[in-house]
Amino acid sequence: MFEDINDWNNGDEGLDFYEPYFQRPLDQWMEKQFSVKLTIPEDSLTKELFYFCHIHKGMSGLIVVSDPAEDANELAIPFDPETYYVPKDAFDEACGTSGLHQFGTEYSEFCPDMEFVCVGDASSQYTECLEAVNCQMNYEMRVPVVSDSGEGVLVNFMHEMIPHHVNAVNMARFAMKFADDTPGYTDEEYDIPGMLLAIINSQNKQIQNMQNWLATYYPEPADPTSACEPTLKK
Repeated sequence: MFEDINDWNNGDEGLDFYEPYFQRPLDQWMEKQFSVKLTIPEDSLTKELFYFCHIHKGMSGLIVVSDPAEDANELAIPFDPETYYVPKDAFDEACGTSGLHQFGTEYSEFCPDMEFVCVGDASSQYTECLEAVNCQMNYEMRVPVVSDSGEGVLVNFMHEMIPHHVNAVNMARFAMKFADDTPGYTDEEYDIPGMLLAIINSQNKQIQNMQNWLATYYPEPADPTSACEPTLKK
């Protein structure tokens, strides 16, 4: 069954019905067979379609209609991919992560004279990724305390928890990249791939919720890390 433009969110088969399934554990999500059907009438003046995901921030794209009408309409708002996502650079590509590159390529700027794991003489792409992801969390959790009561406590919680969750998501991503041939990785009793995917899915959703709450109720400071540098207690 597919909805049309006149009945696309009726609560039984519309967005409000489907979206919760995409926030469930992988095994529950896979119990359903989802599909998308897009019908473009032959007399349509549609040339390009822009779409985005209500659930996953940054997931968007452009659909180009083959052989459109000669007088087909242009997009009212031109599609600019860079507005919606940042392409991965070489460091993120190597780690399987997102948004980590500057903490790897400019590590000494964000975490000077710091070492977060005891790597010893080990030197590999994995250890570089691990150091970078810990540097990112350390740097981004250096937030000014807004207040110690009421709304401030919740703001402090979110400013600290967002980078904490980003750390978990990126660690899960490069665990999938570097450990997929580890003995026991595919053991159905433990379902490590499912656990890693669940971390990525659930914590990304929580990150979005916290970012949206901050944008709605406490939009300042836009960059909580800019006002706070670490100091050593005497």
